[in-house]
Amino acid sequence: AEDLALQAIKLGVEKVFICSRRGWGVATYTSAWPMKKVEACECMLPTEVIQDGRGLRLTKVYPAIETEEYEFANDRDTKDLLDIETVVFCTGYKPNLSMIEASMRPSFCNVPFETEEVLPENWTMTPNPSSEHLGHVLPSEELYTCYVDPLLYRNTLISNPNMMYLFSNAHYPLKDIDVMAWLCLSYITGDAELPSAEEMQRRNKLDILEEMDDFISRANCDFCYFAAYDDFFDKKIIEEGKSWKDPNEAEYDLISMRLGARFMARSMQDGGYPEDIGNFTKLNEKGERMVQMNFLSGLARGTLDPD
Repeated sequence: AEDLALQAIKLGVEKVFICSRRGWGVATYTSAWPMKKVEACECMLPTEVIQDGRGLRLTKVYPAIETEEYEFANDRDTKDLLDIETVVFCTGYKPNLSMIEASMRPSFCNVPFETEEVLPENWTMTPNPSSEHLGHVLPSEELYTCYVDPLLYRNTLISNPNMMYLFSNAHYPLKDIDVMAWLCLSYITGDAELPSAEEMQRRNKLDILEEMDDFISRANCDFCYFAAYDDFFDKKIIEEGKSWKDPNEAEYDLISMRLGARFMARSMQDGGYPEDIGNFTKLNEKGERMVQMNFLSGLARGTLDPD
């Protein structure tokens, strides 16, 4: 949506509305657009054609994780867009495998793990800048992980490794798909190892531990942790005012982007990718530069002055 909006502005469009059902993504947190011609309508879904076919009515929704569908908010707030000349559907990076039989259809992290099956007993999170505020937060009974799918091991179906899937991670979508293609090719040629199903599950659990030690990843997959931080955030807003921002927010983003890069670096090595950004334990200089570039790109989008 972002690139199409900018292209439309260059071609002289009067106004661009970006309708985001989830309210996530680059377009929603970009704080300034050329000539203020773009408006992001967050958590809104087109529900009605109005104005004799020349307008759209949007209705407030929220995502239901269990069904991957959208439900109307209780207040059913609406927004009318009038005199619309062109509608462009942007699919984004969310994969759809509804055509595949259910037992071979990964959820892409929309089906949870049972916490007791993947975390050691008495597990505690490695200390981070939020620890002094939140303390030890008991994990939820279910975890919706960001990088590990219950059916998959590094792009292959655990029950049938001949089935392979290409999809992007959160921070480096296009690069990651290219790396994954090389990894899948290496599986096919026998250059990359495919361990037993039991070993695949064991390694997946280790990756989940890495996610649970990352502030942003854990906040996305552990509802209890998210709720604890949300309560802390609301309290600070009451104490400090609506303009308060977590001083550690940038550090959280940087650490999370580094985790995504480490997963990618491992896939590069396993798949014989013709580029080296380090390994899963430590990124090299090129890998760190990639993380910094991605971090600064996101930071610039969110801190641009609309005026």
